[in-house]
Amino acid sequence: MIELEPPTGSGADASTPAKTCEACHQGSVLPGTPKGVMSEHELGGLKYYLAKGEGEERNKVIVIAMDIFGFSIPNAKLIADQLAKDTGRDVYVPDYYKGDPAPASKLSLSSFPQAQLTLLTRAKNLVATVYTFVRHVGVVWAYRNRAGVLVPRAKEFCEALKKEKGIERIGAVGYCMGGTVVCLLGGMPDHVIDVCIIAHPGPLKVDDFRRLALPTVEGMKEKTEVRRYEGTVHGFASRADWTDPDNKVTFEQALQQTVNFFKENL
Repeated sequence: MIELEPPTGSGADASTPAKTCEACHQGSVLPGTPKGVMSEHELGGLKYYLAKGEGEERNKVIVIAMDIFGFSIPNAKLIADQLAKDTGRDVYVPDYYKGDPAPASKLSLSSFPQAQLTLLTRAKNLVATVYTFVRHVGVVWAYRNRAGVLVPRAKEFCEALKKEKGIERIGAVGYCMGGTVVCLLGGMPDHVIDVCIIAHPGPLKVDDFRRLALPTVEGMKEKTEVRRYEGTVHGFASRADWTDPDNKVTFEQALQQTVNFFKENL
């Protein structure tokens, strides 16, 4: 398991709506055009994006768990394309929001690191973010897409990969809300995923990490990696502003760490 950022929240029950911070609704759209394909048919009850890898081992795949913006921005697809190219694995991105992501077109995706702003400016930004979220997304959306809903959907998708596609090992990487989903999947006793990477997750409890039941984690403690990327904000590994050289560098470092870990452990 890799944690690209240690959990800082106090956690939340999977049956409750996810708590969000100002950075959850900020970031940038990555440059580029997705090269993979959206599925015409559902797998495990979900449509999905597929980026094909060129490696020879077809029984090992990567699954990406998206942040709240889902397919309303192309970032997850572009990350999938790069992971497929660099690892040789097929990369699946299931739409566990079922066509109901947070509408990025109605959110202000400012990308300037909040930590560099004054307290007053940060407070103003927080008020604006909360207003925008409640006005255009709302607590009803958050409840509709809480972990208690998303995790079972993701679990069914991964189970279908193994049962219907003959996949033997799944490496999962989750960003933001997707990090929460991946952590909770990894804590299930039936090993629906086999290795995982958790990048700046949503609210989780310490016990959620203690319950991680992945064979790689349990049997190979030396393979567990924790890396903190200094000077970054929540969302840096999935919604980085590439016009900022520092943001681009840390994004690329995190992606390369992901590639290296999957190559070694999947």
